[in-house]
Amino acid sequence: MAGISRAVPAGRRRHRWLAIGLAATAACSGGRARTAATTTSGAPPAAPTSAASATVGTSGGGAPTGAGGDIVVEGIVTLKNHPDTDVGFEARVGRFDKAGGLGGRQIKFLGVKDDGLDPSQDLSILQGMVGKDGVFAVAPVATEALLAPSATYLAQQGVPAIGLGTSPAFCATGGASAPGLSPLGCLIDPAFAATQALAHLVQAAGVPAAEARVALVGGDSDADKNQVTALAALAKAQGVQVVFHTDTIASTGTTDYAPIVTALLAAGPNVVDEVTDVGGSVALAAVLQAAGYRGAVVNQVTYEPPAVLASAGITATLSGVYVDAGFPVDANPANPAVAQIRTDLEAIGQPPTVDLDIALGYWSADMLIQLLQAAAARSGQLTPASLTATAAAGWTYKGPPGGPSDLTFPAPGWVAPDGCSTLLQLTGAAYREVAPYGCAPVTKVS
Repeated sequence: MAGISRAVPAGRRRHRWLAIGLAATAACSGGRARTAATTTSGAPPAAPTSAASATVGTSGGGAPTGAGGDIVVEGIVTLKNHPDTDVGFEARVGRFDKAGGLGGRQIKFLGVKDDGLDPSQDLSILQGMVGKDGVFAVAPVATEALLAPSATYLAQQGVPAIGLGTSPAFCATGGASAPGLSPLGCLIDPAFAATQALAHLVQAAGVPAAEARVALVGGDSDADKNQVTALAALAKAQGVQVVFHTDTIASTGTTDYAPIVTALLAAGPNVVDEVTDVGGSVALAAVLQAAGYRGAVVNQVTYEPPAVLASAGITATLSGVYVDAGFPVDANPANPAVAQIRTDLEAIGQPPTVDLDIALGYWSADMLIQLLQAAAARSGQLTPASLTATAAAGWTYKGPPGGPSDLTFPAPGWVAPDGCSTLLQLTGAAYREVAPYGCAPVTKVS
């Protein structure tokens, strides 16, 4: 079983980008060994006036959920894809604990365990977290390997998971509730699409919507396929032409990009949307660049601080590429939520740099904290199952100024994306803000 990976004040883990930098060079030949996949109205809760008297219950596995009243939480990640999610999580939890926690009870964060992007290992790790570690919740979740078996197990045990959900079982695409909750909402239901995602594609193309020629290039995972399907349906409904559509980029193994790029260029797009992981997005951008494509390229995942891009040797490869990022980051200089994250990072001895992994961990912690407070206020009894029950009964996560939008459960939080993003472009050696972080309506497309 993978060991715990704790925050390291001396620096950040960036091995993911070093591997991708080398892989992008190989991709220019038309194929390469892929890195692992990366992917994607109710009443607000009452004030937690009864939180001080809430009792900590037991996990589904029967172990106590924290010695001495602590609320034990542990995360599961794929470190090579999401290396710093635990750092962002710890930063938000640190501020919460310093302020007194939940009626004196603090969140005891055990760190994160790496599942290596292996679904069977993911399930085994979760079983240990519930049965041995006695976790109150699994958070942060930053892995594409938490699939149906893992989500079903957590639902059976009554233990919630908070973070990135990339399987229908994590979201409630097949029922009224689910073990997973995400500050991004549910990204993978093909029935719902964020209108802002399409608007940002048109904006990147630099033409009126009627003149946009969109190419959608997705990965072969269910999550990527569903996102591409939803976006294609939204484009059709809004009169935006999709001239190319594929979802054949392999999650594991090798992808030969030459046939994809040949067919894509023949379709004559003026904007390409890469709905795939970091490795796939970098590699495809490199091949498009080598093939002479001069239109816009957009993805959701390659934002990183300039020093990281430079150390990986991929600044030139991503030059001009747009990122439709789901959280506010350093490239949003006026965003008040980013300023708060920087302050909280410094408080735990970490560099005040906000990237997408840091943001995912931070906002997952913020959602967990609000849900704990709401569950305590609702019943006075705090158990893992009471968190999911509180959400299912009608709960709204309240995003702070500049942060994620308010998100209501059961719906749309368990079925649709939150519709929020910022459009950034790598210009020179750094990303610039093309469109500030904000939110737009989500549309039911089927």
